Amino acid sequence: MPSWLLKTATQRVFSWLPNPHGWNRLLQALFTKSTTTLSRETFERKVAEGNRHWQAFRSLREDVADFTAYELGTGWFPIIPAGLYLCGAREIWTIDIADLLRPEAIQAVMKYYLECEKEGLLAKLLPDFRAPCCFSRPPGHQGRGRPGPERCPAARWD
Repeated sequence: MPSWLLKTATQRVFSWLPNPHGWNRLLQALFTKSTTTLSRETFERKVAEGNRHWQAFRSLREDVADFTAYELGTGWFPIIPAGLYLCGAREIWTIDIADLLRPEAIQAVMKYYLECEKEGLLAKLLPDFRAPCCFSRPPGHQGRGRPGPERCPAARWD
């Protein structure tokens, strides 16, 4: 039996249970780990995908300053919306059938963005990113290093 048939049948059974999204999350956490673990490889692949969306948007509009982004089906990790923010989105609207976002997932995404910037990789993955407060040195900063997550509101979940 093809795996997609098994998945479809399982989803159908979950739809009859109370809290079907909770059951789906549990199954994904146990078997695919897609809801609990974000690998660096997956993160970088999704940032590159977000960059393709950004480049397509830029190709259709001359003035891309101060835009609003909508993402349908954000999922467990808001990698693409965060990337669009880093490209200058004034506002981000994310929409999903079920509220799948969790504080720890958002923190994992922000941690990877900060790591990639520190390593110089973010400029390659997302060439048009505009550095917010947490990615740039304060004016007059002469020392080594950059401000850490403690100075960046986006890197914390309070």
